[in-house]
Amino acid sequence: MKAVFAQVMPYIDYIQKALVNYNGRITNLGTQIMWGAVLFSALLLAVLHLVKRKKPSVSGTNTFSLTKKADRLSKIGDYLNAGKLYERSGNLQPAADAYYKAGTVYYAAQLYKRLGMKDKQASALEQTGFHKEAGELYRELSMYKQAGENLLQTGELLKAANMLETTGEIGKAADTYMAAGFNLRAGELYTKLDDKAKIASAYEASIIIPKGDTIPRAITNYAMRAIPAYIAIGNMQKAAETAEKAGLGKYAAELYSKLENWAKASDLYLSINDKKSAADVMEKAGWNDRASIMRASYYEDSGMKREAIQAYEKMGRLDDAARLYSSIGEKMKAAELYAKAGKHVISASLFKEIGYIDKALSILESAGEADKQSGEAQVLKLDLLMEKGMYKDAGLLVEQILSGKALSESNLQLYYKLANIYEEEGRAKDAVGIYNKIIRIDPAYSDVNERMDRLKRISQTPSPSPSVIDQYAQTVLLSDTGGGILSKRYKLVQELGRGGMGIVIKAQDIVLGRVVAIKIMSTGGASDPKRIDAFIREARTSASLNHPNIVTVYDVGEDKGAFFIVMEFVEGMVLKKFLEDYPAGMPVQLSIFVVVQMLKGLAYAHEKGIIHRDIKPSNIMWTPKRVAKLMDFGLAKALEEIKHGETIVGGTPLYMSPEQILGEKTDARTDIYSFGCTLYELLTGKPPFTQGDIGYHHVHTTPEPMNKINKEIPQWLSDIGIKCLEKLPENRYQSVEQLFNGIQKGYKGMK
Repeated sequence: MKAVFAQVMPYIDYIQKALVNYNGRITNLGTQIMWGAVLFSALLLAVLHLVKRKKPSVSGTNTFSLTKKADRLSKIGDYLNAGKLYERSGNLQPAADAYYKAGTVYYAAQLYKRLGMKDKQASALEQTGFHKEAGELYRELSMYKQAGENLLQTGELLKAANMLETTGEIGKAADTYMAAGFNLRAGELYTKLDDKAKIASAYEASIIIPKGDTIPRAITNYAMRAIPAYIAIGNMQKAAETAEKAGLGKYAAELYSKLENWAKASDLYLSINDKKSAADVMEKAGWNDRASIMRASYYEDSGMKREAIQAYEKMGRLDDAARLYSSIGEKMKAAELYAKAGKHVISASLFKEIGYIDKALSILESAGEADKQSGEAQVLKLDLLMEKGMYKDAGLLVEQILSGKALSESNLQLYYKLANIYEEEGRAKDAVGIYNKIIRIDPAYSDVNERMDRLKRISQTPSPSPSVIDQYAQTVLLSDTGGGILSKRYKLVQELGRGGMGIVIKAQDIVLGRVVAIKIMSTGGASDPKRIDAFIREARTSASLNHPNIVTVYDVGEDKGAFFIVMEFVEGMVLKKFLEDYPAGMPVQLSIFVVVQMLKGLAYAHEKGIIHRDIKPSNIMWTPKRVAKLMDFGLAKALEEIKHGETIVGGTPLYMSPEQILGEKTDARTDIYSFGCTLYELLTGKPPFTQGDIGYHHVHTTPEPMNKINKEIPQWLSDIGIKCLEKLPENRYQSVEQLFNGIQKGYKGMK
């Protein structure tokens, strides 16, 4: 009866649950009908089960008999039949055990299940190959080791690994995690076991690089666990490969360097732009040329341009060295190296930029025929000839370049230059003709309209009368009967200016086809040949100077009571005139820009042993291209000797040094004093002393600091000015180089 009750109980439970759900809460008619059907079905199933299970009862005597018979069969090893008899007699556990021993394990498992003996059921299922069911039963029984081993058999690796880890089977669990693809967890377990080889493998397997440029930080962490493990087991190759895979370029390069895989190491260093380390590796590999190039490139990228220049020069890469010299402002050195490197056009362009026109022309002439005939070279040569005032040659060249082509948009610039040349040669009509054609194509081209207006005004202005040009200038330049020396070679264009020393005239050199400036100075009636020779010697000494910041002297001489100096014609104005726009002083930056150029010219002259003795704003030309040019070197002294017949050191009182005023010996420091006066005027709008006895003040009075007059002047620059104006030469800067370095240092600090 007990057994029957056990069979019917599930149906009773089902009915009970149905009743509980009903609980008087169902009001919908359809739902009530449905639940009625459910209750009826449950009762019917219970009855049918009782009928099905009802068998002829086995009497107690038969049960005992069957059991005894089963016992005997079990003793003789007939476990299968014993099991059947045990089952018929209702002795399910002995029946299950007998079936188990007979090898019919599956039947045993079913009986163990009916008996609720899960451990024996799991064991039986395991033996029959039902590992999944066995594993789940073992897990319910907290028999995790057996559960893990059975789940492992079914391929449920993650569950198996969890079971094995729970039982402390760390090694086996880690292997299973690896097999399941859970490499990170495997790596953590291998770390507990300190199994370096497997640690390395697990963490390396965890490195999966996603698409995109950024590598997640986690990937780096995995790599940093795998790499030391590989190193620990001596597998440096795998360590390097793992670092490379994880994007650890520098670390990978270092490891490949240890493996002496120089190619890989240098490539990796370059991939992270570590040119210095790449160069080191290349040197170790014996690739000296590549190493030198790389090191030079590193210096350049790091802003160490001097070191880069030395490296490039050492390996013969002169064009790279020249490029860097140019970038740091050393255009002269750059131009020289470009010439050596065969880059003649670039070299000539730089020489032109720094004012070395003759050198630029010489470089162009030394170029190969192909370079010389290139359009770029020809236009450059044209500009150089125009800079030198050699308009005749420039005109021939531009006509050659144009080759008779009509004026068009493609050659506007060349025709514009040709018109400029005609204008300089006094061929105003020809110039106007070209300018008119240019305006038809481009009405706003360059300064054509301004030039046209100027030429129109000049054409309407009457020629200068003899009263405008001094008698001595007329004698020299215009006298046909007098046989003037200059009149045989130069054609008067116009007067440029006049002053206490004479008159300056713009003229055309008929022989060389260039425009020049001629300064004509009265001798004051002096006729002593010795004095005249002394003047010419002094002037010719100045003519030896060839520097972009010095006006070049072409010729000197004396004729009919007047001295003349033929010099480079410089477009622009004297600095004194330019200063009129700045009555309170020029801006500091602009002043520094001007005086640095002055110092470059002075330094060059002093190296040649030539002292100017009359540095002042009116002896400095300022060009439209913002170039400062010193002029009249030594002329003050020479003219005073001519006029007075004695050696007195000339100069202009506002800018004269104490030793000049006292008639003492002068040297380079004299120019430094006059430079100080000029610097003072540039920054404040006036020289240091302008009232009272100027000479006395220069010898005895300390000038007011410049930064007290103009608050914009930095202290360091004011101090430099005061040091230049020291009364005793030994207290001033002792050379232009010292002075230049002081300004350079202060300016760098100001940036």
